[in-house]
Amino acid sequence: LLGGSLAFSRVEAGFAASGEPGGWALELEGIAIVNTQRFVADPRDGVSAIVQLAGGGTLRDDGTLAGTARGTFRVSGVIPVGLLNALFFLGAGGFTAGAALSADRQLLGGRYGLRGFANDELLGSGMLFAVAEHRYTAVRDLAINVLHGVWARELQLASWVGAGAVFSTPQGAEALFAAEAGVGLRVHYDYGGVQPGVLALDLGVPVSRYVEGRTGNPIGFYVSFDQYY
Repeated sequence: LLGGSLAFSRVEAGFAASGEPGGWALELEGIAIVNTQRFVADPRDGVSAIVQLAGGGTLRDDGTLAGTARGTFRVSGVIPVGLLNALFFLGAGGFTAGAALSADRQLLGGRYGLRGFANDELLGSGMLFAVAEHRYTAVRDLAINVLHGVWARELQLASWVGAGAVFSTPQGAEALFAAEAGVGLRVHYDYGGVQPGVLALDLGVPVSRYVEGRTGNPIGFYVSFDQYY
């Protein structure tokens, strides 16, 4: 799959860095995806690879104009282990070049990064991270009817560990390293009787923060209607 987009956005002042001005950003993005997963809502096996490149300009509130370029990649795979277990692996990275605002830098935390950390906690001009996750189908063959619109089919338990780093942070650090562990609950369902979906509840613990003495949210908790990654 090849695609692209043109985006125009407003970045408010002070995102993740006090005193940083806001601005208006115009960005052109291209994306390439390869995906062999057979079930969109809950891939039991297969690989996925995504590469994104974007370039644009930002007019800051202080009147300066800056050009930026960004690129990211994600490579993941799911390996089934018997009928009830699966192992998931992900590697990802990215870079940002130019005088970018914090909102346009690479982020290591969040729903699609290290889930123990907040979105604006670990930002930099570059980032790399990896996640290993175990998924176990605890209950299956369900037919729980919710208002004749949703039918719950199975419950899945997840546990994971992840680690990564960001480079050239807005605070002036050359590199910040992070590690996490977490658990999750997935409710697999059909809505309308035909379309599969997943309700994911994920709780991540920022292990490295307790080692280094940094402050922040004690956990990361995310609710979403899709399978992780």
